[in-house]
Amino acid sequence: MWELVSFVAAIIVFMCLIELFDLPDWIRAKLKNGKTRANLETKVEALELQIQELERKVQRLSE
Repeated sequence: MWELVSFVAAIIVFMCLIELFDLPDWIRAKLKNGKTRANLETKVEALELQIQELERKVQRLSE
């Protein structure tokens, strides 16, 4: 029982350390199945552009 608890605690501590130390993208990609920060940033930028375009369309329709 305590072995399982200590194992889960070790995993949680390990994941917290990964986040705190802000490891390089190639290590993060290995640990998070290829989802790099740069990849997520480009997706967020694309979504922001889509939102801006939708806001422009709504403004045109409301005028």
